[in-house]
Amino acid sequence: MVNQQMRTYVISGCKLLTISIFMLLSLLQPLLAKDNYLRSDNTSIQDEINAIDRMADALLSDLSSNTPRLPTSERKPPTPPSENDIIMQRLQRWAQAWSKGDAEQYIGFYAPDYSPVKMSRNSWLASRKKNITARKKIQVALSEINVIHTQNPETIITRFKQKYRSIHYQDTTYKLLRWKKINGQWYISKEIIIKE
Repeated sequence: MVNQQMRTYVISGCKLLTISIFMLLSLLQPLLAKDNYLRSDNTSIQDEINAIDRMADALLSDLSSNTPRLPTSERKPPTPPSENDIIMQRLQRWAQAWSKGDAEQYIGFYAPDYSPVKMSRNSWLASRKKNITARKKIQVALSEINVIHTQNPETIITRFKQKYRSIHYQDTTYKLLRWKKINGQWYISKEIIIKE
């Protein structure tokens, strides 16, 4: 906490100093443009002001960042998220869409060819839209999440405990969702409630 406050003070101080330098330079600009005095090493004051300008810009750029900067040679490209991270994120967003009562977003997590057993896709879509939008104050909480990789790299299974609660109904179940990769994105291709 103290380090963060100190960093904030240093950044603020540097910004004020830079603003002061810029104000001084703007006052001196007409004089320098007219006479362009030369120093003994043949560099003009204007050249030095331009160099100070560039250094101030670089300093502000570095200080305004919240992350420490490494020399370019030590910087590593960001690590792409793993398949597990992507699946976990998709699973949590699926539950959030359900909790928000956003039927369109919720349905968007299912594969285009998804249809549950004993029901056509159109019947399932109508049923899910009606149930999700009609229920008030839905809460879907997931825990005990396991990500299971299959031999097919385009298929992953998630197993989890789901607590569902709305004003008129609540239950706790274990579920399996089979995810299928379609055009680089993971979609639910099968949903199974497990009896435990």
